This record gives sequence, C-alpha cells and structure tokens, in this order.
Amino acid sequence: MSYSIESFGKLLISGEYLILRGAKGLSIPVNFSQTLNVDENTSGYFDWKSYDSDKKIWFSCKFKISNFYNKQNYNNNLLLYEIIKNLNELNPGIISNKKGISFKTFMNFNHNWGLGSSSTLIHNLSKWADVEPFSVYWKVTNGSGYDLASCKYDKPIIYQLIKSETPKIKSVNFLPEFHKNLYFIYLDKKQSSKSEIEYFDKINISSECISEVSTITEEMIRCSNVTDFQNLLNQHEKILAKVLNKKSIKEELFNDYDGAIKSLGAWGGDFILAIGNDNTKNYFEDKGYQTIFSFKEMLKNI
Repeated sequence: MSYSIESFGKLLISGEYLILRGAKGLSIPVNFSQTLNVDENTSGYFDWKSYDSDKKIWFSCKFKISNFYNKQNYNNNLLLYEIIKNLNELNPGIISNKKGISFKTFMNFNHNWGLGSSSTLIHNLSKWADVEPFSVYWKVTNGSGYDLASCKYDKPIIYQLIKSETPKIKSVNFLPEFHKNLYFIYLDKKQSSKSEIEYFDKINISSECISEVSTITEEMIRCSNVTDFQNLLNQHEKILAKVLNKKSIKEELFNDYDGAIKSLGAWGGDFILAIGNDNTKNYFEDKGYQTIFSFKEMLKNI
C-alpha cells in the first residue's frame, strides 16, 4: 500500500515569540513544500530517507521495525523518534503492526530556511496515520501551533493561542497594494526554535505588549499604504527588541538601509522582511545575501 501527501510551509509575518503568550500572529503560506511518500512492504524494516532540494539524502535511518521504540535507531533525530512513537500510541499498531515500511520525504526548499520543515513533517505523518495533527504537535514540540495550522490553509491566517482552549484561527486576505515593495531575504543563519522558545519562556511579558502586537497584526491586514505598513513593522520591532533585550536586525546588520526591516520567526536567523524598491535586491546582494524573494515569489496562491 502506498500513500503520498504534500504540505506547504509558512512564514510568520507578525507575532513572533509573543504568539506563545496569546498575541495574534499573521502567518502566510509559502510556495515551498514537503512531500511524504509511504510504502508498506514485507521487508521487516523501518526505512527512512529525507531528500533535500538537490535530491540528495540529508538524513536517513534503517532498522528492524520491531525496534522502532528505541530512540538510538533514529541517528539523533529526536523529533522523528517522538513523532513516530506518539503516532503509534495515538493510533495503536500504525507502526508496530506493519511487516515493513518505507518513508521518503522530499523538500523543494533548503531545510535550513525555517519555512516549516518540522510542522509539515508532523502534518504529513499525522495525516498518513489518521491522527489529528495537533494531538501529535502538542506532544513533540513547545511551539504555539501556528505553523501546523498554516499547513491546513491555502490562505494567510491570523492565529491566536488561548490557554486551555482550542486556538483561534481566522482565514484572511493579505495581498497589500504595495506588495511589490516587500522582499524576503534569507540570513543564512538557522536559529533553533526550541532554544529560542526556552529563552523566551523565562521572560515576564506585560499584557500591554501582547495587546499591542495583536493590534499591529490586525492593522497589517487592513493596511493599504506602504508608509503606514513601514511604521507598523518598526513598532513591532521596537516592542520585541525591548521584550527580548536584543538589538533589532536592522540595528545589528543593516543600519544604513533606508526602509523598514523586520525579523521573521526567531530573531537572528532565518528570513527577514524588508520594505524597499527596485534597488533593494542589489543592496542585500552587495551585503552577501543571495537568497531574496519578492512577495509574489514567496506567497502561495496569489
């Protein structure tokens, strides 16, 4: 029996960190995806291969399927181990009753980009195992869940995590009139979401900060003026810089840039959002950054 599923990644435009405390965050689906192919067989083995965008194997493991509960078999990929273990507990026998099984994953993007390689993996495996993806997600990560929610939608969403309740997810339209002024630049510095969340968990956050970021998120989707949008990005960066006690990415690396720049996701790595013009790409390329996307190149279904 064979199974195949594709899920698309995401970018969190607003609400990073504070989304964990109940702030509203704007997430957009991106054009990049991860595909999972599953083939059941009689080999007696659990065989896993992950292929990167160059179709080269970047992770693999193979062992007797009867030993799938032994984390040592997963070659230090503890996330995969936790996902597989929990899938078998939530749907008893989905792994242990198999005579053999082969998994292959394929990404059409660099897995260091932070576009949702973990959340798309959780979503794909959960769908294959006929398990509610969030029931797995909460057991294996310390995230907010916005990234997993984004896998279910083909449109931008506003996501809000509410303690002891089901997260609020609202599908929205987000294609600003000034989208040609928006650029996404990869910093080539992968940040550990888990480590950043652990750091953030130790910080006391005022309800005022959470409310301010939620307001900025709502204003972003209504904004029709590039100057106003630039002000919203600057306000957001100022709030997070104070909360995290860190310099903004513009202060740290791009203080000679004329437009607004905002970190996306964990500060210090992954992608940034820049407001600019026809010269923006040249500016960042001159700084040594080669992975640059326009808004339309990045966003799915526009």
